[in-house]
Amino acid sequence: MSDISHLPFRSPAISPDSDPRSVIARHGRSFHFASKLLDRETASRCARLYRFCRYVDDIADQARDAGRAQLRLRQIQQDLSAGRSGDPIVLDFLVLSDQCDINREPAIELVRGVRSDLGRVRIPDVAALHQYCFRVAGTVGLMMCDVLDVTNPRASAYAIDLGIAMQLTNIARDVGEDALANRRYIPASLLGEVEPEEIVNPGRDLEERLADADEGIGLNAIIPRGRRAISINVDGGSAVSGFLNPGNYVDLLVTLNSTGGGGKTTTYTLLQAVYVLA
Repeated sequence: MSDISHLPFRSPAISPDSDPRSVIARHGRSFHFASKLLDRETASRCARLYRFCRYVDDIADQARDAGRAQLRLRQIQQDLSAGRSGDPIVLDFLVLSDQCDINREPAIELVRGVRSDLGRVRIPDVAALHQYCFRVAGTVGLMMCDVLDVTNPRASAYAIDLGIAMQLTNIARDVGEDALANRRYIPASLLGEVEPEEIVNPGRDLEERLADADEGIGLNAIIPRGRRAISINVDGGSAVSGFLNPGNYVDLLVTLNSTGGGGKTTTYTLLQAVYVLA
């Protein structure tokens, strides 16, 4: 095999001279919508970061030859470490990183995570899933903080969590599509050592472990996604009324009387997503 790692990747979606704003408009519609809330310069920087991340991702997702894609991604990692590149899109990111003082370590971690998609993807447990999501999405949140000129150090943790949450959403949405690409991101600790082929064509054993989206018991089955139910007292009555059942998840709230009197009360969320055992 000839060494083509020094050559720019030719993405059908992203060419070296592509306008970052047009790339984000075509391929990142939610990001494009959010960019309208930013000033022109900041929106342009966000689009440049998105173009770089999308470009790296496409190298793996559109690879016809995994070996060549690995070489290309390894070269990008080396370019990021060296601070120079012959690839126009990588070079533009390096310029952006200088302009916005972006730490390049998250970018290197991003490439490392994308490279893992070119191997045998069988996530073993939740910890490994969390690490993967951090590499391919949490890192983007960190870099976006620099692009947006965020100065509060507490923001980094939230940016990482948001990126991870978005990646988990993508994984949940694309289980079938990923299986067709011979990838299984659902941890074996949750699903078992299931091969992607079994997800595409599940046998009875797997089907018995999967539930239809509209199945369930109690309030969990009837509350629309993203919504919360009404609050109920935690007592024997709620347990036998059918509101709470083993397997439900609940938030535990506590209401306290104000120390200043006047009959005022304040409600706090004490615990979230508590699993009901019995």
